Amino acid sequence: MNIACSRFNRHLSGLWGVFRGLGVYSWLVPDPPSRSGAARVFSWHGETPHVGVVLNQQNSHQPKLRVALSYENEMRLRTGAASLAVFKVMKRRTAFTLVELLVVIAIIAVVAAILFPVFASAKRSAKRTTALSNVEQIGKAVQLYLNDNDDTLPFRTPSLPSWPGFGDVLIIDSDLSKGFSEMLGPYLSSTAVWYSPEDRLTAPGYTSFCVNGQLAYSWSMSGFARPAEAIYLTDRTDIGRSPAPPPDTYAWWSFIDTEPFTVNKLPGNIDPVSVAVRIDPIRYLGNTALYLFLDSHAQSMVFYRTWGNSTQNLHLATKS
Repeated sequence: MNIACSRFNRHLSGLWGVFRGLGVYSWLVPDPPSRSGAARVFSWHGETPHVGVVLNQQNSHQPKLRVALSYENEMRLRTGAASLAVFKVMKRRTAFTLVELLVVIAIIAVVAAILFPVFASAKRSAKRTTALSNVEQIGKAVQLYLNDNDDTLPFRTPSLPSWPGFGDVLIIDSDLSKGFSEMLGPYLSSTAVWYSPEDRLTAPGYTSFCVNGQLAYSWSMSGFARPAEAIYLTDRTDIGRSPAPPPDTYAWWSFIDTEPFTVNKLPGNIDPVSVAVRIDPIRYLGNTALYLFLDSHAQSMVFYRTWGNSTQNLHLATKS
């Protein structure tokens, strides 16, 4: 019997270790022992709670086990205290101090200050790319028109003047509502190519671009010695002149404050106001504008690269 009790003691100690590891602090009470017969009770103390083992001598081959876990109240108090301590730690960790919040806000502000200009530049660059694509399509339409009209340019004014005949009177027309779109429209898939995403006019007319006033007549392409260095079209001004529609041609010879104009007076002194009311030389990112040349290539350039003397000026189409 002593041997059996010793074995039970070992098993119960193991069970108590399991209960402590699992955090189980409750009563485990199997069927109570039979009232008949004497019983021998064995118990021990120490770190392990009091454990009582009752063996029914009449049915020793089926012992009735009752394990009483004392110190239950003490364990509950300890568990509650531990839970409260964990709660306090979690509460402290989920809160931010004012300094931490200020640091986070400062970091966000710095990142935003770095990224916002980058996003703005990327957006403007995308708009310039779209406008450049539109200008290139207009250039292809001009080439198709030339193929169908014996290499003569679309005429904007009804009569061909004797050249040189520089003056604004040469580009005045009674109807500015159709312009080049009427002649080049059949060669374009959409009227949207006539517009630039960077056009700031609320009433942009039929186009955001304007044609070199010197080339607004039915010139033969054989009369131009350097078509790759002759600007045919660029961005028109964003300064409105309501109720009249915006111009679709520009008189580049009015950029300098010299009257009367002659080619040998180039480059002259540029008048910024005279430029701004006719074209927009800084419409796109980098203070650039788009330029379509007579050979149909297009590119983005700063204005000063297009201006020069009578042999270098890209607006002068008749230079030798």
